[in-house]
Amino acid sequence: YPADLTFDNNDTTDQNFTVHLKHQNIQSTEAKTVTETIHYQGAGNQTPADNTAQVTFKRQVSTDTVTGEKTYGSWSADQSFAAVTSPVIKGYTPDQAEIGAQTVSGDASDLDFTV
Repeated sequence: YPADLTFDNNDTTDQNFTVHLKHQNIQSTEAKTVTETIHYQGAGNQTPADNTAQVTFKRQVSTDTVTGEKTYGSWSADQSFAAVTSPVIKGYTPDQAEIGAQTVSGDASDLDFTV
């Protein structure tokens, strides 16, 4: 309260006070991982294992400790998965020679490709 605020002892005069309360907010960081998976098929026991790559995004979250309401910041900058050349297996030709580079944002779902 202000330093110059005074209270009296006069019981015949009402004193009114206005109190302003503010909810506490807790800041936290939320992370999300987006995965790119390339499944290979059709080469029997020579079929290569899946190729997977991941990128992680982060954003700030403010949580009101009274109401539980959350306010979300923006996801970190877009990221890219590099192009992936399909493996060469003698006697087989892949239906896709390459899975091209993919740029994703924090709102993206996982990516799945089959070669």
